[in-house]
Amino acid sequence: MFYVTTPIYYPNDKPHIGSLFTTVLADFLKRTAEIFGDETFLLTGLDEHGYKLYKTARENGKEPLEFLDEMQKYFREAWEKYWIAYNRFIRTTDKDHEEVVKYVMERLYEKGYIYQGKYEGYYCYRCEAFYPTSRLIYKDGKYYCPVHLKEVEWMSEDTYYLKLTEFKDWIKNLIENKDFIIPRGYKNEVLGYINELEDLSIARPKERVPWGIELPFDKNYTVYVWIDALLNYLSGIGYPNEIYKKYWPAVHVIGKDILKFHAVIWPIVLKMIDVEPPKKILVHGFWTVKGLKMSKSLKNVIYVEEIYDKVIPVRYFLLRNAAIEKDSDFSWEEVYAFYNNELADIIGNAFKRVTSLGLKINNGIIRGLIDPEVLDELNKYIKEGKSLFEDFKVPQYVIGVVKVFKFLNEYFQEKEPWKTKDEKVLYNSLFIAKIGLTLLYPILPEVSKKALDVIGIKLKPLEQQFLQETFYIKESPILFPKIK
Repeated sequence: MFYVTTPIYYPNDKPHIGSLFTTVLADFLKRTAEIFGDETFLLTGLDEHGYKLYKTARENGKEPLEFLDEMQKYFREAWEKYWIAYNRFIRTTDKDHEEVVKYVMERLYEKGYIYQGKYEGYYCYRCEAFYPTSRLIYKDGKYYCPVHLKEVEWMSEDTYYLKLTEFKDWIKNLIENKDFIIPRGYKNEVLGYINELEDLSIARPKERVPWGIELPFDKNYTVYVWIDALLNYLSGIGYPNEIYKKYWPAVHVIGKDILKFHAVIWPIVLKMIDVEPPKKILVHGFWTVKGLKMSKSLKNVIYVEEIYDKVIPVRYFLLRNAAIEKDSDFSWEEVYAFYNNELADIIGNAFKRVTSLGLKINNGIIRGLIDPEVLDELNKYIKEGKSLFEDFKVPQYVIGVVKVFKFLNEYFQEKEPWKTKDEKVLYNSLFIAKIGLTLLYPILPEVSKKALDVIGIKLKPLEQQFLQETFYIKESPILFPKIK
């Protein structure tokens, strides 16, 4: 079982290119696992509690749930347009999720991991998080959030704490010895968080944050939104019922700005409730525009609804240039350059040449046997692709798919079947295309299925695609018309 999750997104605004990338990346991993034979489950959704959403709803003159019911439609539509094959779209206002949060809070309290106290510190309501001064930006006598660059406020209130420090040695040992943070360069950053680890305030006075899940043992408080949100990874697969064990542990796909919550706090919470840590945490960087981080104030945010007509070039570009090891710049010039140079000129051109000739031979019904040398070459590409997928080398996987179609072009050009009318050569060419299109499926699923249908083949796991099949060729559209 390959269980992959996205973060659950704050629906205080419409989805943008950043959340689209995270979701496309998770969808890519799910679909790649499928073509290599795994059963899969993709969880995504919305984080619908907390002061920030309560405030935004009120500013829009609506009740919180009314506002959220409207906003969730934008996310569902965006993911549908961009071919996201999620198995569940969870909302933290879902009743089953709320029951899981209460169950876990009660369990933590009964086990003695929660105690009452007073909190004083700087708070960013946009992050819904307290920050130590060491992580804030100090300027002109004021402290600013390192993520939003907005002034934080000093808060003092009664609360309940979670005994994170009791597990400080355990989490440090886990991070040092279990290789589950990808890329590995983030390990030192996580160890830095652990060195500063303090017990976590996990409740907010209900009079200040009424829009949240009540603490089951003290109804004057609501659960801290981050604890509420993290538990979706379990509630979304049926926890605490035994069915959750079919899916867990998960591969979490996250942005680098929420690393602390996922790599430190979340494994400790899991340890407290006797659940094993995540399988992997895949951390990616930000997308910038002309080197600048996207923000409303700079008016450079790219909203998904603005690019519904560009699904193929955008989805391809996001994976081809995946911002994993470092931040990446989003450029329309590069989006169209990669589309034209790789999708149109290499993949689309090779497919069109092979299918056009195939229609002219034997009424488009092509039979044969795969050449052992061609088979060996294809097995090399598949082995490489599987290794790159397992190492989360996404752009390299995409480049590997392009290489398959380069091989197809070279083979076709060398054998010149348009001269010889050799059905065996054409069969081998179509076989290469079949494998290439199956490898393309995680990147551009709808294009892959459409192209496979043109040659009379159904999408199947790669192992099954090596069965000898007859190709029934139809008239092929141009898969990737050039974009000026």
